Amino acid sequence: MRAWYAGGSATAMLGGADARAEDVRRARAALGTPARYPNSAAARARRERRTKTRKEARRMKAGRDGDGDAARGLDDASLGMLAPDAVPEYEAHAFKVPVGTVEKTAEELNKMEGYGYDERGELVGDAWRREWRRAQDEIIRESLMEERHQSRVRHHPSHVQPALGFHPHAGLGASHHHHHHRRGEKKASGKKAKSDDGDSSKLGSKVEPLKTPVYIMSMGDKPVRNPDPVLGRTDSERTEHLLKELVREYGTAAIKSYVRLTPGVDVSDWPHEEDTMHFALKSIMKNKPTGTQLATLPWLSFYTSRDKEGHFSDKFAKERNLYTHIGCLFGHMFQWQLAADANDKHAFMLESDAFDPSIVGMPFKDMQTLADNAPKEYDIIFFDQPRDMTFDEAPEHKFKDAGGSEIYLFRLKSKSTQGGLSASLVSRSFYPKLFKHLSHFGGDIVDSMLKSQLCTDSMVDATGKFTGFGAGNKPWLKCYWALPAKKGRESHGKFVYNNY
Repeated sequence: MRAWYAGGSATAMLGGADARAEDVRRARAALGTPARYPNSAAARARRERRTKTRKEARRMKAGRDGDGDAARGLDDASLGMLAPDAVPEYEAHAFKVPVGTVEKTAEELNKMEGYGYDERGELVGDAWRREWRRAQDEIIRESLMEERHQSRVRHHPSHVQPALGFHPHAGLGASHHHHHHRRGEKKASGKKAKSDDGDSSKLGSKVEPLKTPVYIMSMGDKPVRNPDPVLGRTDSERTEHLLKELVREYGTAAIKSYVRLTPGVDVSDWPHEEDTMHFALKSIMKNKPTGTQLATLPWLSFYTSRDKEGHFSDKFAKERNLYTHIGCLFGHMFQWQLAADANDKHAFMLESDAFDPSIVGMPFKDMQTLADNAPKEYDIIFFDQPRDMTFDEAPEHKFKDAGGSEIYLFRLKSKSTQGGLSASLVSRSFYPKLFKHLSHFGGDIVDSMLKSQLCTDSMVDATGKFTGFGAGNKPWLKCYWALPAKKGRESHGKFVYNNY
């Protein structure tokens, strides 16, 4: 190579206009076009291949508009995509956990762990039991205070001195006695009013401790990649473990009302379950720019690159074994679309393995407390378990969990290499932002797309307008990470979480 371009300019190295004639001749020879036999069969075949390649390149360039894609059969209609108004509609309540499944879990907790039922026949969980204990402790504390007060009254000089033959000043004694008597009456009337309003010790009289929708993605009876006899060999077994933990914490009434089981996506199932895919892509099809075809959007195009029978056939994805990652992206898109259509103000998004303490960093008992204390303008809050993370700044928000321990909310500003999206809380503002990004730029491995790009890469200006990847002054999404304070340690102003 050095002898080739000796004395030539940089443009000559790139094949520019001032390339020497000798350089051009040698370059042509290297490309397999001998000047001596320009009409040989081999030379003609090479020319035909080049011509075909150039035509294909021109067609690809033309494919940026709808007509070009239609000419190549890459338009949405040719690839079997439905118009937004033809997409099947789903409602969140249709994905509620079957009542029989919840009751079976309740029976097991009742028999094996002694969990009780309220007057409605619903099993009460730990969250309610903690509230019940607090109410009982309050009653006991008030009773003890009343006993102490009565003891002081009995031993007051106005009662003791007459028995010893002393007679205190009548006005002072009466005043003291009246004061203590009125204070006792106040306490008694307060207790009576509380009793009239409703005795908090009665089972089922408290408001349900969970009031935020929970979406759990499950692949059903499909075997998991790393089967475990304890955690589960199939996704449905893992989902049962997760449901049991939720019932144990929040009771059956809350689970029946707020928990939904959503379908995961397995690309090897295509062309089956096409309605799931069309629903997951509904907002993308509705919001993508005019002339943009799904086949041109990264990762979303994996669905349009199926073979004639509708089977997954993308060579790029197969070579890199992206099956699970593609299904994970589309499965979460289905969850997000369902929650968006339900107009959920807050919604928890869980994967079937979210019951594993090594995967989830914040206990289930703190889920509703997290939703109640979420920052006003957040988009997504992760609460999966950090493996090796350092937050450079102090937490932006703090709150007490159900047991009085402190929870930190860190603003996610640095790119996270942590894989997984097992547990998160999203707000109503999350859905349109996420779908807008996907419909303009396509997708990626979902956890990486969120934690290393949309949450941390500066790409919009102060008004929220997209200015380019790395060219803005703030990220696309406002993201946080919720973690118990006691699980981390502070070092030189930084907060380190290393939970390997």
